[in-house]
Amino acid sequence: MRDPAPAAHTIHWSPSFGGRPDLPAIIRASADAGFSHIGLDLATVDGYVDGGGSLTSLARLFESADLRATDVVALSLRPDTDPVAVARRLAAVVDAVGAACCVGAVAHPVGHAAVVDGFGAGLDVIAPTGARLAVEFGGYMGLRTLDEAVAVCDELGWDRAGVLVDTYQCARAGATPEAVAALEAGQIALVQVADAIGPPPTGDDLVHESRHRRLAPGAGDLPIARYLEAVMSVGYAGPLAAEVLSDEIRASDPTTVSRLLYSALASVAAAVVAP
Repeated sequence: MRDPAPAAHTIHWSPSFGGRPDLPAIIRASADAGFSHIGLDLATVDGYVDGGGSLTSLARLFESADLRATDVVALSLRPDTDPVAVARRLAAVVDAVGAACCVGAVAHPVGHAAVVDGFGAGLDVIAPTGARLAVEFGGYMGLRTLDEAVAVCDELGWDRAGVLVDTYQCARAGATPEAVAALEAGQIALVQVADAIGPPPTGDDLVHESRHRRLAPGAGDLPIARYLEAVMSVGYAGPLAAEVLSDEIRASDPTTVSRLLYSALASVAAAVVAP
């Protein structure tokens, strides 16, 4: 098995979760820790631009740090939000940094047809940049199962969309490593890695854990190695992205967090790719 490229993410400090990110510092710290890729969340980019930055200067930060962009978060379908307007903002960021995909999320169950229509409208704007939609699912989201995400991608077209395999969300939603291994390589748009401990909570407790109490890869008891073996066994060739939404991480500085997550991600990945 090949050595997967490690990816960081700005969402760890996103204003969406009460963070106050310093985007240039996050980018520098990620590169210094050893990451080759990083993902962006739209709220952090908006804060950077509002503070006097620009998408042009953001692209220069990527270039100077020798980082590549994995994704931009998120084309989120909500009753009060126009997906086309959000997609225009996402497309501008994707175009500036050359991100491989946008994450697509559904806040609440709205039905298969409405999800396909919403994502389809957004993709009409995003797809010309060359980015693909990474369709997320989770136990408290609008798409609750792997099968539901696959069905959406089937209708959107696998050339335009693929499944986001998040080890945390998979485990908490009941998507087993065996189910992930039944996918084809081209059906996986992005892989994210986070851990947790204990049995899955339910209801609001699951939402709280997902946003505030995830653990670094290897710090919990989720079958992360089995998930990574599954995605690699089907030929997934993209990066592995640490996405650890945690109050503890959110309160820490980018240098400390980047070193911690790079070491954790490298450790779990090495256990899978080792001969």
